[in-house]
Amino acid sequence: MYWWYQKTSGNIYCFITMDPTNNSLDPLNDPSLTEKQKARIIRIRAERAAKKEAEREAEKEAKMALPTASDLPIPVPKALVTGLPKALSEALVTSLTKDIIMSVAIFGHGCEDYDKPLTSDLADYYRNNVRVYSRACVPGIISIGNILQNEDIISDVRSRFSREFIGGTEFIHGTDHVINKYITETKPEYLDRVRGFHEGIREKTDAKAAKAADDRQRSSGLSTFIFEKEFGFYEDRPGEKLSSLPIPVQQKYPTLGVHVVNVSVKITNDDGSVHYEPLFDPSNRRLDFTMFNLIYKDGLKQLLHELGQKTLVKEAHKCLGFTGSKPRVSTLSLSQLYDFFRLLGVRYVNIMDYTCRTCAVNMNQSILENFYRIEQEHVGVKRGLFGGKKPTAKKRSSKKKLDTKKLDTKKLDTKKHGTKKLRK
Repeated sequence: MYWWYQKTSGNIYCFITMDPTNNSLDPLNDPSLTEKQKARIIRIRAERAAKKEAEREAEKEAKMALPTASDLPIPVPKALVTGLPKALSEALVTSLTKDIIMSVAIFGHGCEDYDKPLTSDLADYYRNNVRVYSRACVPGIISIGNILQNEDIISDVRSRFSREFIGGTEFIHGTDHVINKYITETKPEYLDRVRGFHEGIREKTDAKAAKAADDRQRSSGLSTFIFEKEFGFYEDRPGEKLSSLPIPVQQKYPTLGVHVVNVSVKITNDDGSVHYEPLFDPSNRRLDFTMFNLIYKDGLKQLLHELGQKTLVKEAHKCLGFTGSKPRVSTLSLSQLYDFFRLLGVRYVNIMDYTCRTCAVNMNQSILENFYRIEQEHVGVKRGLFGGKKPTAKKRSSKKKLDTKKLDTKKLDTKKHGTKKLRK
């Protein structure tokens, strides 16, 4: 494992590279460094190596004391099937496994910390279980959007995830098809927007905007989270007062946040057949954009009530950073979202990320290109996890089988639950 570095104001910031074939970035090969600086780099390396070794030993001890990962799949709360049609409830009782798929759309600002790779459990989850559409897509660049257009985008995304259901029961193509089709249909329009933005700032010295224009052909596509990212939900600056913003922006302010646009279940029957059923679909409802928006306490509560998870409200508040009586959180991280997904037993997630991919620290362009290459290598998701046609038996036999666990039919609650009347 090699290291690269960046010098600013006499300080050295060290980062871990994921490309072991390239040691040209090793700072110890830089003749301009003093012996003191090299000694500091060596010390940091030793400290991080010792920390990782301690973590590995702790993981080994934990594995010896606990069942293997295959014995502990992501739990699926029993109330998620409450209120489903009788036929579906019976199908769930006789099925081999059920996997919850949640789809969210995120609007706001994004800042990625390329000095903070995701921990192993988060990295595995976001790499293998999360499919990401990113409007910025390329590490280090901005996302060009307008808060006044968020409402139309959210409504469009909601309808796209709902449109694949026939009669509200059978899921035809799966969410994999939804995102691929979305990219095909919306990318040309976004590229035109970036091109127009580029022409407007051509005479300016906004380096990030210029880079967004240069990378426009790679924008609006699939990506993967491999570093921690924090989302900020504001228009101009953190801590801004709503009253200080133009009235049109104030009216659209609730469109900032993490909107849950769909929750469905992938059901694998004991005969190996797979089908999909909707659990939550807000596409045909008249509602304000604080509802089912995870940054609003009331919106989160409403979602949990819809899913029959009233008992998880306090735990969900803790996961997402709600404290005291504050009605809204201003930031969320990938770590917090991971805790929330785990709490609800969500196996797979679709994230529609409309935020920037700017850096918490300045990074060399070649390093960012390396990140992009790694992300794209992880974009490919095994066909069938998020929908689509199931592979033939011959192809399936050559692939690694997913860990599954038979449902405890005694825990399934088929009693219908009520839902609160939505605000008009």
